[in-house]
Amino acid sequence: MPVSFGAIGSLPGALIGAVHWTVRLADVPVDVGAASGPLAVLRTDRANTLAAASIAALCVDAWLRGFGFAGIAAAAFLAVCHLRAWGRWVILVRGRLALTGRLPWAPAAFLEEAHRRGVLRQSGAYYRFRHLRLRDHLAAHDRRQEGRV
Repeated sequence: MPVSFGAIGSLPGALIGAVHWTVRLADVPVDVGAASGPLAVLRTDRANTLAAASIAALCVDAWLRGFGFAGIAAAAFLAVCHLRAWGRWVILVRGRLALTGRLPWAPAAFLEEAHRRGVLRQSGAYYRFRHLRLRDHLAAHDRRQEGRV
């Protein structure tokens, strides 16, 4: 029996919907208020991100296997990673800011050291400056570096 073009056109939408709801069901919510620390939240989001990205890649790969577009499965994996906090952390913070010298190569260790020395305080899943004048000074220094002030 021949397949109509209308039926083929609805397959991508069905695939996207199936991936979306499967990822949502597999997602473990993160309670930032009750988190033991910022790195615990990041670890949980990393596990959620990798699970969601793997599900998306497997679904896309299964759907496109007959068409020879296996590279799109890798793109689906990267797209899901980019949409999540852990993926943005890896791409933006660990990559871009470290390469431009605006942040140390090991930012988590840097933040933990600043917390241990009393520069930062931990409030749930967040680090905050203990002294607002230091925060304002660093922010002004960053704006001057970029030529915005």
